[in-house]
Amino acid sequence: MILNFHVDDFDAVEARLRTAGVDWLVPPEDRSSGRFGTFADPDGTYLQIIQFA
Repeated sequence: MILNFHVDDFDAVEARLRTAGVDWLVPPEDRSSGRFGTFADPDGTYLQIIQFA
């Protein structure tokens, strides 16, 4: 299971997560439909931030 978080400012959320020490499973990347990045929380739950184009 992956929990998706749709964000309005991907860069700001990415910077905040990097500051918090997030280890990216799939580093933030541009795709045809927008920007995506996948990481795991301390319990191992997969989380994904998304900003659609």
